[in-house]
Amino acid sequence: MHAGLAGVRQHRFRHNDLAHLAELLERYGRAAPARLILVESVYSMDGDRADITALAALANEHDALLMVDEAHATGVLGPGGAGLCAGIEGVGVVMGTMPYMAPEQVQGHEVDARADLFAFGAILYEMLTGERAFAADSQAGLIAALLDHQPPPITAVIPSAPRSIERVATIADSLGAPYAAPITFELCRRNVEDVVLVSDDELREAMRLMLREIKLAVEPAGASAMAALVGPLREKLRGRRVGLIVCGSNIDAASYAKLIQ
Repeated sequence: MHAGLAGVRQHRFRHNDLAHLAELLERYGRAAPARLILVESVYSMDGDRADITALAALANEHDALLMVDEAHATGVLGPGGAGLCAGIEGVGVVMGTMPYMAPEQVQGHEVDARADLFAFGAILYEMLTGERAFAADSQAGLIAALLDHQPPPITAVIPSAPRSIERVATIADSLGAPYAAPITFELCRRNVEDVVLVSDDELREAMRLMLREIKLAVEPAGASAMAALVGPLREKLRGRRVGLIVCGSNIDAASYAKLIQ
């Protein structure tokens, strides 16, 4: 086991020597807060097999977690090619590509379609940011990250990425969309030079002005450009030719009448 996680102590037992393993567990395991036995079911160098049943019993006796690398057995050995751990009580079979494995999968628990969704989310995160959602300098550190950590928000990795926002409390509720789509966000990033704030009272007054002067009945979001023009941008744009884009969602007559009263 790579001792890449702070506080982890590593003890190697002689190849396939369970008596030596038992001796090490007895000597060092009692004082340890947790015990983890790492083995291969089929050893890649010699091609011999570990006694998984005996290992499982030993792990149970010393309250240790048994983790078995089945890379050389899966698909060729065990019932239906399920590996040498299949069907042995006390052994959870763990399969997957570590950085994309759901926590329950890492722990050897039964998994369902939610593990696939977790993996898809991790892959999508990597595609968007160019960085893995869960990463560490060692397998032990990676296991800890998968079990206990949350990946940094995408906006922390890519500051210019679209951000989700809480619903805005305003009469122009269509301006408070919970998410800026990438195309819309990019257009704004390239072309918007300034942002100003207008109040709900200024929106109502702009709605009344547009109805009175240009005979347009618009909902609050549609009046936002006019509210900005006659409000915070009035002096800055005085004497200049200005074009307004009136854009918003629909509004029913009763709601409109209530807003402009």
